[in-house]
Amino acid sequence: VIYCSFIPSVYADKFVDNHFLTTRTAKILPRHELAVDYLYLYTDAPATFRWRFLVTYSKDGVTRSSYIDNTPLTAEHRGVCAIAIRYAEIRNKASLRFGNGIRLLSFAVEIGERSFMYFVQDHLPKAMFLFANIFGCMEMALLDCETTDKVTTSRSIAVINGRSEFYNREYGKEYEVQSAPLSDEQARWLEQMFTSYNVRHVKDYSEIEDDDLSNPEEILITDFTSEISDTDSELNMVKFTWQYAFNRPYLALGKPSLGAFSQQFSKSFD
Repeated sequence: VIYCSFIPSVYADKFVDNHFLTTRTAKILPRHELAVDYLYLYTDAPATFRWRFLVTYSKDGVTRSSYIDNTPLTAEHRGVCAIAIRYAEIRNKASLRFGNGIRLLSFAVEIGERSFMYFVQDHLPKAMFLFANIFGCMEMALLDCETTDKVTTSRSIAVINGRSEFYNREYGKEYEVQSAPLSDEQARWLEQMFTSYNVRHVKDYSEIEDDDLSNPEEILITDFTSEISDTDSELNMVKFTWQYAFNRPYLALGKPSLGAFSQQFSKSFD
């Protein structure tokens, strides 16, 4: 049995046998050493799956596509199987197979009858989120967007011996996100994040480097606007507001530069 919070338009067994547990067919993966995404499949019995990558790359000004076979995937138990898709691993496999100096452009993951496409982009997304999709599987959402920090405060004033003081002070911070134009598939898929019971903000890929998806801070999406048009003249964009579930405000601190506390002090200045 697989949980699904929506009513599917096809028979569940056919979907499960031929699809990963997502409503997406393709995603973007940044060209970053720690970039990772997660795919999920269901098996009703222990099984071994043959899986491979269809890699598209450029080398010496020529674009080529070729398959790379992978070690068979073994599911030891009945249920949902999670697969980590890492950019660095696939790039290294492609370099080993086709030689150094290649530039990975895209790749398709094929496991049995299931297939999923990744397009590699040069820049990192402006915001990253993890959320439980309609199947209860944690998916990565990468957004090109603009985020506005909004500080809110609520407090009362009391006058004591002719002096005014605050009491019942409450401080909060919200983040308003306006997305860049989205495809129809992306916009409809993000509806799952807006209504998900588990959403987390990923500040950096290092937070999930060990595949512990509970590391990123949990957040609440307090408001959202999602209007999706089926016309070619309208751009699909979403807008939403979120805050950290933990009421104590989050403080972003930069890491000290390498050797900042080991350099020899000099009293002379240039």
